[in-house]
Amino acid sequence: MIASTGGFSLGMAFDAEENLYVCDNMHAAVFKLNTKSGELVRFADGNDRQKMKIPNFPVVDHKRSCLYVSDSYHFSENGPGIWKVDLQTGQSELWYGEAMRFANGLALAPDGHSLYAAETFDRRISRLPILENGTAGQKEEIARLEALPDGLAIDREGNIYASCYEPSRLYKITSEGEVQLLIDDPEAHTLCHPTNCAFKGTEMYTTNLGRWHITKFEVGIEGADLF
Repeated sequence: MIASTGGFSLGMAFDAEENLYVCDNMHAAVFKLNTKSGELVRFADGNDRQKMKIPNFPVVDHKRSCLYVSDSYHFSENGPGIWKVDLQTGQSELWYGEAMRFANGLALAPDGHSLYAAETFDRRISRLPILENGTAGQKEEIARLEALPDGLAIDREGNIYASCYEPSRLYKITSEGEVQLLIDDPEAHTLCHPTNCAFKGTEMYTTNLGRWHITKFEVGIEGADLF
């Protein structure tokens, strides 16, 4: 074990200095782990006006030196939204404050101008433009899935991959908006209720909520290099 929050960890992301940001459901906060020194600190949990409820997944935006964090809010209620956290100070603001239906996995477009979000219980993938002043533009739907999307990843060509935990599936949404079912495991053995997904080169890895293993697939396209 490298470190423990003592809670229930969800999504994770690294910055360019190899610091690891971890969303924790029990603590309703984002932790920061210095992987070189081993120091673990409570980094962000909202602000004086509003607190995070279910911080679920973080994405680092190196261009703007910030972290976007989805807030799933509640399992049966729609609510805001997506937080923006300063990478230097941990200062947090509600970046997208409109209601979402269980905001979950996030992926930053290769050009840095859009943030994609999985809205799990709406079975939807949404796009949020990042405007010139850094604020969020109007949300638009880019795909509806016949499953519950959890994790998102994006490749160099701008195709989006959605790992779905029920049923156990992996979808690809092409840059033209076509929805393709890449993997379907009706027996949930190899792909067993996957949550987050991530690229390493042309390979994709998924965590499996229903079991204790990580699954690896050859996708054939490299993941987007966002550093």
